[in-house]
Amino acid sequence: MLEPVIRKRYKIQISHNRIHMYLKAQGLAQENQKKQKRRKWVRYERKHSLSAGHIDWHEADGTDIKVCVVLDDASRMVLAGGEFSVINTENSKLVIDQLVERFWWLCPMRELILDHGSEFGAHRIHDDGSWQSDFKNHLEKYGIKPILARVKHPQTNGKLERFFGEYKKHRSVFNSFDEFICWYNNRPHGSLNIQCLETPEMAFMRKMAPEAYFAIGHRLFGL
Repeated sequence: MLEPVIRKRYKIQISHNRIHMYLKAQGLAQENQKKQKRRKWVRYERKHSLSAGHIDWHEADGTDIKVCVVLDDASRMVLAGGEFSVINTENSKLVIDQLVERFWWLCPMRELILDHGSEFGAHRIHDDGSWQSDFKNHLEKYGIKPILARVKHPQTNGKLERFFGEYKKHRSVFNSFDEFICWYNNRPHGSLNIQCLETPEMAFMRKMAPEAYFAIGHRLFGL
């Protein structure tokens, strides 16, 4: 990611291999064996922002902090979230309420991808594949369709795993969770248009569905 950043901001062309060699020599990078193998799966993402999201929990290492966020599939932008003392259904619902308060004026999210965690009530599935829970009812109240991720298939929520990795590395240098989220949403993301140093927030606006612009116009100008 440093190659386009250096080229764009400092007008200097340095190959990514040369940058990587320098970082390794300084002890700032190392070989990743997982990146040496060809992927057996192809990354998939939605076309428009707010068409689908991901929700999951993460327990911060060495602390009592539990983190829950909703991340937009198309743009990788964190839409809602917080740090809590416990993982449960009520706190999961609070994050959904936050999502609705922030974005329903713009465009309601159609689908939300989640795992089989008990906090979502998705750990008890009937033989026909159906399931019921307080959290599921809360989603459907807002018109959100819950989609269960495949069991033992972490790629389904891989975008969130990437976010939690950044959280573990960088959260400690920020004074608050909101400050960290602001940084995360406004720095270049390698899965977006990295040649233009596109950030999740920029991608969120670029990938907005056409009907959402009517909501923006109405809010700004009363159109």
